[in-house]
Amino acid sequence: MVETECFNELSNFGSGNVLIVDDREENLFALKELLAEQCNHISCVNSGNEALSLLLKENSYALILLDVQMPGLDGFETLSLMKNHPKTRDIPVIFITAIHKEDKYLHLGFKTGAVDYICKPIDPIIMRSKVSVFLNLESDKQKIVADLAEISSIEKAKQTILSSSAQGIISVDEFGFIDYVNPASLGMLGYTADKLTSKHVFSIISPDIPFLGNWTHSIYCKAIQSGHSILENNIHLYQQNGTTLSVDLSFGPHRESMAKGGVFVIQDITERKKEEDDLLFLATHDSLTNLPNKLLFKETVVNAISRAKRYENELYIMFIDLDHFKNINDELGHCAGDCLLRDVANRLLGVGRDVDVFSRIGGDEFAVVFEDKNKSFNTDVVASKLLSVLKQPFYFDNQEMFISASIGIVKYPDYGITADDLIQAADIAMYRAKQAGRNRFEHFDAQSRIEAVNRIELEYNLKQAVSNKEMLCFYQPIVDVNGKTCALEVLVRWEHPMLGILSPDRFLNLAESTGIISELSYQVMVIACAQLKKWQKESVCESNLKLSINLSSKQFFRKTIVEDMLRLKMDHNIKLENIILEVTEATIIENVGEITRVLKELKSMGVQLSLDNYGAGYSSLHLLSNLPLDYLKIDKSFVNKTKPVNQNIIDTMIKFAKLMSIKVVAVGVESVEQYDSLVEAGVDYLQGNYIHEASNSVGISYKFKSDHPRQKK
Repeated sequence: MVETECFNELSNFGSGNVLIVDDREENLFALKELLAEQCNHISCVNSGNEALSLLLKENSYALILLDVQMPGLDGFETLSLMKNHPKTRDIPVIFITAIHKEDKYLHLGFKTGAVDYICKPIDPIIMRSKVSVFLNLESDKQKIVADLAEISSIEKAKQTILSSSAQGIISVDEFGFIDYVNPASLGMLGYTADKLTSKHVFSIISPDIPFLGNWTHSIYCKAIQSGHSILENNIHLYQQNGTTLSVDLSFGPHRESMAKGGVFVIQDITERKKEEDDLLFLATHDSLTNLPNKLLFKETVVNAISRAKRYENELYIMFIDLDHFKNINDELGHCAGDCLLRDVANRLLGVGRDVDVFSRIGGDEFAVVFEDKNKSFNTDVVASKLLSVLKQPFYFDNQEMFISASIGIVKYPDYGITADDLIQAADIAMYRAKQAGRNRFEHFDAQSRIEAVNRIELEYNLKQAVSNKEMLCFYQPIVDVNGKTCALEVLVRWEHPMLGILSPDRFLNLAESTGIISELSYQVMVIACAQLKKWQKESVCESNLKLSINLSSKQFFRKTIVEDMLRLKMDHNIKLENIILEVTEATIIENVGEITRVLKELKSMGVQLSLDNYGAGYSSLHLLSNLPLDYLKIDKSFVNKTKPVNQNIIDTMIKFAKLMSIKVVAVGVESVEQYDSLVEAGVDYLQGNYIHEASNSVGISYKFKSDHPRQKK
């Protein structure tokens, strides 16, 4: 009963963290249970080494209970090491012992630094009482430290006011009249102390507002009355010469005896404001052209929409994309490309009005916001001027550079009421201008919206189709002059679940723009090669029959075609000698050096190469002589025409190809007259609907079975 009452009295003692060090687990458990209600936290370790390691990491203990007799470091050695370290020397330690009770050991413990001894067996009341004493001492210590910190803080605050400070300090009485200013305030505001002292603080905060009748309603007066502080950022104070100073300001009340007042602490942010403005400019403008970037452009459109709603202004957005800009970078280098972009920006600004906002929103993409209060703005005239100035030659290191642009135009609110809607619509219209041949402008209209929706839906369906392997292969025979099928051009078709069989012109551009062209092309290669092996196994075709497969420029730039050929050879056991890869002149021109390197690598692997659509574009004989070609396909635009000049061009192409040991394929043969004329001209192979239309594998199988050489005339 007595013991319980003592424990109840002890429950009023302070609490804290205690560390118990004993090599026996049962002792640690018993002591922890005994002191659990008294302490915030109890840590237990089994040796002096563990105790020292723990204390070096965390030393927020009010008391350490340390067993004297332990293996390794005993209690005396552990305490001695603690006293030699500044982090642990001031923590009180009570020794717990069962055998060292003689005076010499007790004296040694106290000499080492122990504050008390508790002998085993432990009396719970004595243990709790002694522990409580040190917990209370720690609690009192913490209160004293906190009080000293508060006193120190107050003293430092007073010293700051009295001493010279980089920040401006202005003290006012409860009515707002200035009674103290430090030198920094005077320097910021351009006053002398006698000119500013006794003035009302409104003279530097709001000189146009009389203080009589207004001070009592101000936030500063209310702060003095309520005891609350105020923080204000980026406000203006008025200097003696009438100019303003940007500052951050804090205001807090103070009371001395019976007097009330407040203190302004002022930080001049002129330099910081300049740095912030510079950083904001960098974040919202293109570093190359100094035009607003995509982020600021969108904000500009949002604000322009608000004005158009409020004032019923007309509003137009234009997207301007440079045509074939990559060629400039590839052929002349990025310095030339950067120079051209800067000059483009300057020419665009020269066409626009001061109120028009031009932006650079991507690598070779620009945009502009046109606002018209008078409803007399003619977008076609402006777009034509923009195209015209961009067609003029640019110069870099005395080298002429030529560029054109494709422009998309949209009007608010006809085809969009939000910034995102308008930006997307202008982008779609610009894309239509690209598709229509470049160097032109297109307006976004109702048809554009339908096309955009259809394109998005088609894009989704195309990705699903490639994933679900819905692509089909059609084949068109390529025959020699005797009519024997020597190769098949592989033509992809999409078996759309709703639209039926789609030809490549409906989806290949989409596959390139969405980045799935490589996956689609490889899928087509696998299907065609599997069919070829099937025909060969069934002895339907010749063992040396070749497949002629068209390539996209994307496959060269991503270097996937070399990997695809290796995969075909390794995974599908395809002989690369049976593969002809077709590439167009336009593709090669995009990056002659890189594509030529890839073509040579393919050639070394055994793949045969064909230049497709020759004559439709650049028709460079120099280019032809530097490519590792096996075949040259004359564009069908020459084959389908009967003019003598076309025949002369064909003859020239054939002669040059013969000199280069390149076989010639005439494409687009539609009649027997064309067939005979081309054979007579000296072509090696022919292809076209007269010979056989593109067909699926069933139709080609039938052709193989019914095939017979064409009789010579």
